[in-house]
Amino acid sequence: PWGWIIGTGFYQEDITAEITQISRTFVLIFSGILAFIIVLSLYITRQVFRMEQNRAAAEKARTLEELRLKKLFELGQLSGQSLKTIVKFALEEAIALTDSRLGYLAFMNRDETELTLHTLSENGQTTEVLRTYKVAETGAWAGAAQTRAPVVINSFDHDQGSESEEFPLDWVRIDRLMGVPVFDGEKIAALAGVGNK
Repeated sequence: PWGWIIGTGFYQEDITAEITQISRTFVLIFSGILAFIIVLSLYITRQVFRMEQNRAAAEKARTLEELRLKKLFELGQLSGQSLKTIVKFALEEAIALTDSRLGYLAFMNRDETELTLHTLSENGQTTEVLRTYKVAETGAWAGAAQTRAPVVINSFDHDQGSESEEFPLDWVRIDRLMGVPVFDGEKIAALAGVGNK
């Protein structure tokens, strides 16, 4: 009866500002979630990579241990064979198991003053040497006999001293060396070594 008209309205700028504010809030929330997911995925990837490295190293160690036990069993089967056959087998397998290119076996006399180099294997060629050296006059290759403990030289410095004092003159150049004394009770019975891994 009175002819009134009631109307409502919104300013378009207010609606646009509200939508912009909501959009910014969503972008911030989703950016935070995305950053969290990226960090989490990088962490998981790193852990998986690390686990795979550990698994591969453990598998390699297990395979090497199985091979070592197999070769020890085979060595035990050679008990009726000649010393030359046993020494050749043991030396070649030691070289193969350590991935070396050189190996030697020397026997110690009873008073531990002389080493008789029995067998030398270089690059797959095994030869019987039978050369005697005074322990006090030997160099790095017989260090394990002098110290009565394993000796490892990871980088032999050829410039520091006379190479002839360290290794017999007819040997190949040796850059890395591991020598191990073999005991019979309290006495050193032999010296085994591998080199140039």
